[in-house]
Amino acid sequence: MSAADLSAVKDAHSIAIARFAMKHSPFYAEFYRDHGFSLNDLEDPSAFYELPLLTKEMIREHADEIRSDESTERNSVTSMSSGSTGEPLKVLRDLRVHARAYEWRLQRWWGIEPWANTATIDRHYRTASARRKQALLWWPSTRIQLDTFDISDEALEAFASAWKRTRPEFLIGYVGGVVALARLARVKGIEFESPRAIGVTAGPLPESQRAEIEDFFGAPAFDHYRSSEANWMAGECDRQSGLHTFDDIKNVEIVRDGVHLMDESEGEVVITDFENKVFPLVRYQLGDLSSRILAPCACGRPHSRISPVRGRTSDFLVLPSGKVILGGLTGLYAGANEYVRQFQLHQQADYSIIVRCLLTEHPDAVEVAEKRLAALRANVDGEVPVSLEIVDEIRPTRGKFRFIMSDAPKTTATTQR
Repeated sequence: MSAADLSAVKDAHSIAIARFAMKHSPFYAEFYRDHGFSLNDLEDPSAFYELPLLTKEMIREHADEIRSDESTERNSVTSMSSGSTGEPLKVLRDLRVHARAYEWRLQRWWGIEPWANTATIDRHYRTASARRKQALLWWPSTRIQLDTFDISDEALEAFASAWKRTRPEFLIGYVGGVVALARLARVKGIEFESPRAIGVTAGPLPESQRAEIEDFFGAPAFDHYRSSEANWMAGECDRQSGLHTFDDIKNVEIVRDGVHLMDESEGEVVITDFENKVFPLVRYQLGDLSSRILAPCACGRPHSRISPVRGRTSDFLVLPSGKVILGGLTGLYAGANEYVRQFQLHQQADYSIIVRCLLTEHPDAVEVAEKRLAALRANVDGEVPVSLEIVDEIRPTRGKFRFIMSDAPKTTATTQR
C-alpha cells in the first residue's frame, strides 16, 4: 500500500469511528451535538479534525456514558492506566480486537518472531496460577520476568539464572527497568547472553540510554509507543529513525491548542482508536508531547512517523510569575551522551530547580553538565535559582523514569513557553 492509500484508509476509518461513537455512545451523541455536529456533518472525512477533543477528566466523569451499546460482559474488560502522573484511569478494552497481532507485526520489524523465547521487565501482577496458565499458552516457547517492584540482588540473580537457562531472543520492558538491570548487573559482574533485539516502553528513550542498553546487552534497542487506553500506537523500524504510527488501526495526531498540526511543530499527541467499539476513544488527548516527521523513512514503509515522545504536558516547570516552561526540557542534554548518562529536573516547593545528573567518567563531564544549564537559567530569567546536583543514581519509580518532577504549586500558571 502506498503512503497516500494508507492515509486515505486512515481518514475513512477516522470518520467511521466518529459516526459509530455518535450513534452508539450516549456521551458522544450529546458531546458532538453540543458542539454543533450532526451525523450528516460526519459524512465528510474532513470534519473529523474539527471534532472536539476528549480529555482524561471527561473519561473519569463520564465513563458509563462513553461505553457503547455494543459492550457486554463477554466482549469487554476493564483496563487501568498506571497513574504514574496522576490518578489511574479506567477504560474498557474490546476483547474482539486482535491486539497481539499488531505487537507481532512490530516485533517482526525488529527481527523477532511470535514464538521467540522472551524476557520481560515490568510490573508483576499475575498470581501463581495465572503464571502457570501463561506458560501453557506460550508453550513450547518460554517467558521469564523481572518485576520492577523488586530488582533486588536475589531477584537479579534468579532472573540471570533463568536467562541462562532459557536464552531469550527478545527482551522487552520499561526503559527504566531495563536501564536499572543493566547498571546493577554491570556492578555485580553479571553477564547476559545477547538477545536479538530489545524493545523498551513506558518513557522516552534518550540516545544516551539507548547506547547504554545496547552496549551492555550487545543488541539493538527499539523504542515503541503504547498506552493502557489505546494499546499499540507506533514503533521504530530497524532504522531507528522515529516512530511509525499504526495508521491502519489508529489515527495518531499532533495537536496544539486544539488545532491539528500538519507541519513538524511540537504538540500534544491525540489518539483515535478505530477498533475499540465498546469504549470509543475519538480524538483523545493522551497528555504526551511529540511532533510529526514529514520526510519518508528510508525503510520504505508507508506509515506516517512521529518523533520519539519527549515528555508529558503534565511535566512542566512553573515560575512564581505564572510563566510555564514546557518545551525542550527533555532535550536539555541532547547530544551530550559522552558526558551525561541521565538527568532529572526536580522543582522544589519554593520554585527552585535542581537538575540531578548522573555523569560518565569523562574528565569534562561536570563542566559540560554545568554549561548546559545556561539555557535553562536564561529561560527562568533569574526568577528562581537553578542548581546542579551530581548523583550516583537516579532511581525509577515502578520501573519508569520521570524526567521532570515538581512540588511547586501550579494553580497560578498563565502562560506557556
